[in-house]
Amino acid sequence: MNNPPKIPLKLMQYFLRPEYLEEVQGDLHEVYDELCEQHSIAKAKRIYWKEAIKLCRPALVKKLSGSIKLNSYGMFNLLFKISIRNLLKSRMVSIMSILTLVVGAVSFQLIFSWIHNEESMDEFHENDERIFIGTTRFTSNADLIAGHLQRMYNLDYSEYPEIEKVMSIHNYQPGEIQFISGGKSFEGTALIPDSTFFDLFDFPLLFGNKEALSDPTSILVTEKYARRVWGDENPIGKQVQIKCDQDGNYQVAGILKDVPSNSSIYFDYLIPRHSQRFWRRMPQDLILLTKGADIKGFNAKIQPLVEESRFKESTITFLPFSRIYKDQPFNISLFSKYGNKTNFQVMQIVAVALLLIMIFGFTNIQSTSLMSMTKKLGIKRVIGAQKRELILEIMVNMLLYFLLAVSISFICIQQIFDNYTSQMGLNIDNDPLLNLTMISIVIGLCCLVTILLQFHRIGGINALQALSHKVNFFKASSRQKLATALQYTIAISILIASSLIYLQVRFMLNKETGLNQQNIVQTDFFGIIPSAGQDSLERVRLMNQHSYVMDNLKQNRDIVAFSHGQIPLDYAYGNSWRKIGSSDDFLTIKTMTVDPAYQEVFDLELVHGRFFNDSLDNSGDLKVVINEAAMNQFGIQGINEVKIESNTGANRKYTVIGVVKNFHYEHLSQAIKPLVMPYFYYPDRDLLIRHLPRKKEETITYLKELYQEINSSGFLVATTFEDRVAEQYMMEKNTNKIYLSFGIVALILSCISMFTFTFHETKRRTKEIGIRKVNGATINNIFKLLSRSFLSTIGIAFVISCPIVWYFINEWLGNFANRINIEWWVFVGVGLLVAFLALTVITWHVLKVARLNPVETLRDE
Repeated sequence: MNNPPKIPLKLMQYFLRPEYLEEVQGDLHEVYDELCEQHSIAKAKRIYWKEAIKLCRPALVKKLSGSIKLNSYGMFNLLFKISIRNLLKSRMVSIMSILTLVVGAVSFQLIFSWIHNEESMDEFHENDERIFIGTTRFTSNADLIAGHLQRMYNLDYSEYPEIEKVMSIHNYQPGEIQFISGGKSFEGTALIPDSTFFDLFDFPLLFGNKEALSDPTSILVTEKYARRVWGDENPIGKQVQIKCDQDGNYQVAGILKDVPSNSSIYFDYLIPRHSQRFWRRMPQDLILLTKGADIKGFNAKIQPLVEESRFKESTITFLPFSRIYKDQPFNISLFSKYGNKTNFQVMQIVAVALLLIMIFGFTNIQSTSLMSMTKKLGIKRVIGAQKRELILEIMVNMLLYFLLAVSISFICIQQIFDNYTSQMGLNIDNDPLLNLTMISIVIGLCCLVTILLQFHRIGGINALQALSHKVNFFKASSRQKLATALQYTIAISILIASSLIYLQVRFMLNKETGLNQQNIVQTDFFGIIPSAGQDSLERVRLMNQHSYVMDNLKQNRDIVAFSHGQIPLDYAYGNSWRKIGSSDDFLTIKTMTVDPAYQEVFDLELVHGRFFNDSLDNSGDLKVVINEAAMNQFGIQGINEVKIESNTGANRKYTVIGVVKNFHYEHLSQAIKPLVMPYFYYPDRDLLIRHLPRKKEETITYLKELYQEINSSGFLVATTFEDRVAEQYMMEKNTNKIYLSFGIVALILSCISMFTFTFHETKRRTKEIGIRKVNGATINNIFKLLSRSFLSTIGIAFVISCPIVWYFINEWLGNFANRINIEWWVFVGVGLLVAFLALTVITWHVLKVARLNPVETLRDE
C-alpha cells in the first residue's frame, strides 16, 4: 500500500480547522489509493498535491493565533490608509522610490527579454534536441560546411534505423527569387523543403493543413507576408508565380503564424521541393533521430562512406541543430542569424548590474527615509507598539510601492517595447505575460530586500535613544555612502565601456581597407538565368536583355566601371589549395571569384604581374590572382610559371598571373588572410557599378529606369558599399547603443539615489551648519564642506571602476586584429561628466541649507 506525500499532510495539520482535518485527510487518502491504481506513483503524487492545494479555502482554514490577526480586514484597511498618507506626506521620497523601481524594472526587463530570447532560441520545436544537420570537412584543415551529403557521399538514409525522418531544404534570399501575384513582384525569403518539414519543425499553421507540402502545386505563406502582398484579402486559393532558376505556378494552400523571434530560421513562404525537378541552390540535409539514438555512433557508422567518394580525406559529422545558432560552426543562408557568446555574457552582466543598482537605489532611498522617521518610531515604541507591528506597517507600505510600481512599469514597457527594440536593431517578440512576471519578481525582490534591511535597523533602535536623537546616524550614513559608491561604480563602468566600444566601431567604419569603397552600387539585375538544358528560349531572351543592359551601361557617362560579382565583404569562401611541387598538405585558403573589371571597380593595386584581361583570358582558363598574404603563405618568390592546385576536382591546376596588394575583405576583427581569386564570369551575377562622385542618386534612378524596361512588373533593389560596411558592423553599433542606453539608466538611478540621500543628509546636519555659520563660516565654506563629502563618493567609485573597465575592455579589444588604443582621456571625460551631474544634483540641497539663517537652523529639531 502506497503512502501519500508527507508534506501536504503536515501543511493540512497546520492550516486546516481541527473539526475538518480528520475527514479531509481520510478522503484524500482514498483518492490517493485510486490514483496509484490509475497512474504512476509520480503522477499520483502530483495530482495529490493539486487536490491538497485546492483545500486552501477560507471556510476550511483556521485563524492564525497571536496578537495580530492577519485576516482582520480592519487592520489592513487602517495600515493601507497610513501607508497612503505616508506616501502623500513624503512626496519626494515616494516619487523617487517609484521612479527608481519603474526605471530599473523596465530597463532590466528590456535586457532580460533579449537574454531570454537568445537562451530559448529554437526551443519551441518539440524535437529540437533530436534534429541534426549534416556537415563535412574536405580535409583536416578545411572549413566545416553544411551540404547535401546524400548526393556528395551517396548516403542512403533509409539504411539506418536510427533515422526517423529526413529532410533536404533549399534557401533563397531576397533578390534570388521573385514572388509574383497580380502582375506585381515581391521580395521575400523562401524555404524549399521536403514534405517532412513539419515533422522536424513546429511552425504553427493558422489556416490550411501541413499536408499541403505534399502537393507540388501548393505554397504556404506567413501571415505577415500575406498582409504585405494581399492586404486584408483572404489569400487562400490565390494564384502566384515563382521565378528563380526555376519557374512555377502555385496556389496558396495555407497561412503560417509569423516566424517567432527565437527562431534561427526565417522565411516568408514555403515551396514544396518536389514541385520542380531541379533547384540550383545547394540544399542542406537535416535528420530527425529516433528517441534514445546515439549521434556519435551514427557519425562513426557513416564515416566509411568517404572512401567511396572523391573526397577521400573528408570527414562527415551531423551536428545538433539546437547548437548551430550559439556555436556558429559554419555560415549558411539557411540560418538568418547567429548568436554571439561574448555579447550574451556581457548582457547578463549588464542585467545583473542594473538589478543591483536598482536594489541599492531603492534601499538607499528607503533607508534615508527611515533615518528621518527615527523620532516617530521611538514614540510608537513608547506607547506600546511591538516590533512586528512596525514591521507589518513597513510590509504594507512596501506592498503599496509594489502594486504601484508593477502597474506603472507594465504599462510603460508595453508602450515602449516595440519602439525600443526597433531603434536598437533587436528582433524580439513582445511577451506581455513574461514582462509582467519578471517585473513583478524584480520589484518584489527590491521590496523584500528593503523589508529585511529595515527590520534589521528597526530592531537596533532603542525608544529612548530615538526620542533623544542619540541613534548612531554616522554608521547608517556610511552605509548609504557605500551603497551610492557601488551604484556609481557600475554606472561609470558601463559608460566608459560604451564610449570605448563606440570609438572601436567608429575606427572600423572609417579605417582604410586597401580598396575603393566610394561610389559603388550593387544590384541584382537579371535574377538567375537558366541553362540551355532547363529552358533554352528563356535563356536566349535573357541573354539578349543582358547584352542590351551592358551596352547601355557603357554609354552612361556617370558610370566609371562595372563588373559582375559581389562586394568583397565576408564574400570569400574556404577552399583547399597548395603550391604545385610543394610537399606541404592542402591548406584552407579564402577564395573569391572575380572577373577582369573587378580591379577597375575597386581599384585593386597590383604588386606583381597582371590582372585578368578579356582579350587574354576567359572564365574557362585556370588562372588566378592572389594577394600578398597568399604569396607569403605559398612561399612564392616570383610568379613566373608558378602554379597552385585545388583538391576539389580532378586536374585543377591554376597558373598564378598576378599578385595584388593586401586589402581587407572580412570583418576588421580579423587580420588580412591569404586570398586566391580565380577568374569566373557568369552573366546573372550581381552588377557592381562604380559611378562618378556625387552622382549616386542619378545613377540609381537611371538603373531603375533601365530595369523597368526589361522587367516592368519588378522593382530594383540597390545596395551601396557604404551600406554594406555599416551593415557589417551593425551588431557592434547596436550593442554599443544598448550599453550606452543602460549606462545612462544606471547613471540616472545613481543620481536619484544621490539626490534623496543629499536631501536627508543636509537636513540631518542643519544644526551643525548653523553652528558653523555662527562661528564665521561663509556660504562658500559650507558648500565646499558638504560638496566634498558627497563628491568623495564619486571619486571612490571612479577609482574602483577604472581598473575594472580597463581589464575587460582590453580583453574585448583582444578579439580585434585592428583595434584602437585605450585612451586615458575617455576615463577622465566620463569621470568629469559624472562628477558634474552629481554636483548638479546636490547643489540645490546644499545651497538651500547653506543660506539658512543661523537662528532658524539652531532651533531645528
